[in-house]
This record gives sequence, structure tokens and C-alpha cells, in this order.
Amino acid sequence: MSLRLLSTIFFMSTLFVLGGCELADLPPGDKTDDAAATEDREVDPAAGGQKSPLGAGDLLTVHYIDVGQGDATLLQTKDTAVLIDGGRHDQNEVVPYLLDQGIEEIDLLIGTHPHSDHIGQFVPIIETFSVKEVWMSGGETASSTFENTLDAILAADAEYYEPRAGEVFQIGSLSIEVLHPRELSGDLNHDSISTRIMFGETVFLFTGDAEQEAEREMLATGLELKSHIYKAGHHGSSTSSSERFIERVSPEIVIISAGANNSYGHPHQEVINMFATTGTPIYGTYSQGTVIVTTDGADYEVRVLGNNDTEGEGREARPLTDDTNDMNITSRGCIDLNHASLEELKEIVHIGEARARELQEMRPVAAIDELVNINGINQERLSDMKEQGRICEP
Repeated sequence: MSLRLLSTIFFMSTLFVLGGCELADLPPGDKTDDAAATEDREVDPAAGGQKSPLGAGDLLTVHYIDVGQGDATLLQTKDTAVLIDGGRHDQNEVVPYLLDQGIEEIDLLIGTHPHSDHIGQFVPIIETFSVKEVWMSGGETASSTFENTLDAILAADAEYYEPRAGEVFQIGSLSIEVLHPRELSGDLNHDSISTRIMFGETVFLFTGDAEQEAEREMLATGLELKSHIYKAGHHGSSTSSSERFIERVSPEIVIISAGANNSYGHPHQEVINMFATTGTPIYGTYSQGTVIVTTDGADYEVRVLGNNDTEGEGREARPLTDDTNDMNITSRGCIDLNHASLEELKEIVHIGEARARELQEMRPVAAIDELVNINGINQERLSDMKEQGRICEP
């Protein structure tokens, strides 16, 4: 089933129930345009944007869940739960983790983009919890994970929406600004839903797997990017977190969600070096397990759950940048498609000996996209190769 058909079904059901109101008139949460949002909320100069209204004693806990080489982040207040991405398709830790946190209902479930390391556990999540709203980018893929996710959304009593840059939503005490995409490009990573989420004066930034071209588009919109806590784009890949983008974001701390010793080499050393140069503390699921940020809207603290500690309050977190030996990273140069040896080519994901020899016979290679000419390399595998970040641009 395609997203176009899914959107049509939701649109027609809304027309039937509401007597002709368009779905766009009634999106999830309380939607406002930029002008209205500016009038309704006090501007917080320190945070570089608008602060959301809080009640006395309100707290937000943000759980950057350790899902290996994938993404899943829970934002939890006393009356609101938002889940951004849902882990890998070949693992099952998200539902148990949410149950441990006492979650019964999810106000908003966001799939930043339909890769299986981001929406991989959406089906059991939707089947286990009462999900009010689901946001997807609108990008489509032929994977069974994606198709099964659409079926689960249809079967659930949940709203469906595809947010676009410039929209602003209020969900409980969370103010959510959509930064990207403005329109779809057809590249799933590029089209990742990117959001800036405010709780009081504390601001969080999530960009999914958006890469540097998407970051340039966000910069060009003029939308506010400054955030206190930045979850590094694309698992800390050098394809994201461009220097100019990070200058505008100006984060106080960085969280990286990646798997220990993953085949992509995430997080890449260039990214670690950039944040180390600016003195920005880094916390990473690949070394510390689940990372938890708690804020009252003004101050925040960071704790971690060790890889073998799934219960309790966790322990005080020490930034990985305090001790580079904890970062579990190796510095590896990029692989030149036109000059690399057979063994070096085999370090590229999906390239075994036979494909490495075929690649050598293709030389010279003018662009990474030409790798689809190798037998067995399709667009999805090409995307994996780019995500690995090991290939030098020809």
C-alpha cells in the first residue's frame, strides 16, 4: 500500500466524519502558523526561539534509547508521550522499554523517514500502545517493514499526517517546530522530518538522517535552529552535522545514537573531532547505553543507563569527550573507488570479492551512483553504502 493511498483513505474518512473539512484544517496537535505562534508565545532570546508554557513542577524526560545501529527517542512529561523513530526491524527492545517507563498511550509517533532502522518496531509499538497520531515524511520504499507499518497505521485508530517545514504544533507542554522537509526530493535520508522541540526554555533538535544538503536547505529557510541539545544527524555520520549547520545550532551538548562497532564506522572521527574542537560534550548510546536528559524547562541533567542496566534511575553521565578512550571509535580514511585495492573495496558494505572485482573492471568510476551498475546493487543497497560513509567522492 502506498502513502498516497493511505493519505486518501484518511482524507475520505475525515470528509465523511466532518462533513467536508479538509484534513489539512485539522492536523494532529494544535497547529498554528508561524505568525500566530509568534504572537501566542513569549520569545526566549537565550534559547533563540519560543518557549512553551509550563505548569508548576513540570518535568520533561528525554530517553535516547539504546537500540544499536538505529534511532528511538522518547519524550515524556507527566501527561504527554512523543516517540521519535522506533528502532531496528531486527530487534525488539522499544516496547519493553516504553512499558518500563509506564507508557500506556503515545500522543505522537514520528517516523523521520521509512528506513528499517528508524521505523523497524512501529508495528509492535502501534499494536501495544494507544497511538493518537502518526507523522511520516511521505517518502516510500518497497520494504516489507514499510508496508507492514502502513497496514498497522490503517488498522489503528490514529490520525496520520505529513508535516512540512514552517508548521508549528503544541502537544501538551511541548512546542514542536517543523524545520524540514519543505517538499520531498525522493531521497529518503534527505527528506527526514526534522524538528525543534521546546519545553519551557530548553530546546532539543532532531534531524533523523538528514544530510548536509538538507542542512543547507534548513539554513536557507531562515527558521531558528539554535538548540541546547542536538541529536547528531545520521548516527554521527560525516554526511551530516556540517560545520556551518552546527555553528547555527550552537548546541551545549550532543547525543549520538549508534551501535557499538557498527559496520558504518559511526560516529565518524571527523564529527567527533569537530565537536571536540568546540568543546561540546558528547554522549553516545554506542558506549554508554541509553542516554537520559531531564529538564524542568530551565536547567537539565544528563544520566545514562549502562548496557546491562535497563532499570532504575541510571547514573550521572560523564561526556565521552572527557576521555576519548571511551568513544570506541577508530579513525579510518575514505575508500577511493578508482584506486583502492581489492581488500579495501571489500570494506564497503554489500561489496564482497565478486563485486569488488566487478567494480575494478568498471574503473574509472565518475560518481558513487554508478555502483548500481554492479550486479546485485540496487538503490536501497546504494543508500546503505552512502550511509556507511566510507566512500570518497570521486
